[in-house]
Amino acid sequence: MALATRKPCKGCGRNRAMRFYSGPRGRICSDCRRRKVRSYNRTTHLAETYGLTHEEYDALLAAQGDVCAICGGKRKYNLQVDHDHRTGAIRGLLCKQCNKRLLPACRDSAMVLLAAVEYLDNPPANEAFGVPRTVPTTG
Repeated sequence: MALATRKPCKGCGRNRAMRFYSGPRGRICSDCRRRKVRSYNRTTHLAETYGLTHEEYDALLAAQGDVCAICGGKRKYNLQVDHDHRTGAIRGLLCKQCNKRLLPACRDSAMVLLAAVEYLDNPPANEAFGVPRTVPTTG
């Protein structure tokens, strides 16, 4: 069996087999090309949708301490840009759970969130029963 021809990638420098390059004049491997396209698409999306440059996104992320502005969780994926749908003002960067579940559930209302905090701190069942009641376990 003949060995496949190898050459170094101009992007990552790894010595890769020819099958990793696209086309006969490929200079960067498929992994580097995918990374480049993904970066370009994200940059274009930020610019067209929110008017943000990649540097502005990074500055906002650094100002938040590289975590979600609501839950404080650090994620491996890029945080989503949260904005007010009425005014278009950018509010911050949120994880998918906070941006897609929490804010829509409270209808972007601070009053609903405050009511939820009050509910969690003082559940009405404690007042009705006088003591905290637990759900019986089956088993």
